[in-house]
This record gives sequence, C-alpha cells and structure tokens, in this order.
Amino acid sequence: MFHERDTMPDDMTATSIAKYVESGTRTASDIAEATIAAIMAGEPEPQAMEFFEPYLLRQQAAELDAGTRGGPLKGVTIAVKDIIATKGMPTGCGTPRYKGVSRGTDSACVDILRGAGALIVGKAVMECL
Repeated sequence: MFHERDTMPDDMTATSIAKYVESGTRTASDIAEATIAAIMAGEPEPQAMEFFEPYLLRQQAAELDAGTRGGPLKGVTIAVKDIIATKGMPTGCGTPRYKGVSRGTDSACVDILRGAGALIVGKAVMECL
C-alpha cells in the first residue's frame, strides 16, 4: 500500500525495503530520500542523531543504485551508535572529549553492514560511558 503521494510504501521494514530495492520497485535513492524526509519531519533539527548528513546518505544510495555493491540489506537504512567507528563520520562516544573526531575507517560491524548493502544514515546519540 502506498501513501497518497505514491512515493513510498507503508511497509518500511528491512525485509520489504530490501525486496523493493532488489526488484527495482524502488531505488536506494528513493529509500534515502524517504528516510531523510522522515527524520526531518520528526525533528527539523534531529535530536536523536549525533551526526546526520543527508549528503552522505544520498552519496551512499547513488553508489548502491549504480550497482557498485549490494547484498541482503540492499537499500536498508540504519543509524549506528556514536561509539561505533564509521568512515566519513565523527565518532564522539557521547563525550565532549572526542566530539568531532573521525576514526577514518569503519568498525567491523559497519563494514559488514555496508558489505550487505545497508545505508548508514548517521550516528545515534549516546550517553557518555
């Protein structure tokens, strides 16, 4: 079932997203735009996200649409906690001491997610440990 504007399916589970993208019903870019819109509609200045850069999400989606990678999570969007190293994104670990620090590489779990075709939305807020 589609929304009135016929832009995105109501069923936005990981399983359905991967099916839509794999079948060509929707592109990874469609999913990225729907995710950006949902985040911005909920919070014009996202409070749940420590780092959120729509440009990076769009870039990942374009690469996926170009066929440079795929997998069982193709097009599925996911945010990772701010303690997980993610290439191109700061990893502040919930503390001012590391705010803005970029590790320059992906952690193993992010590497696996990307290899499976997932789109990393950004970094979810976490409390200082």
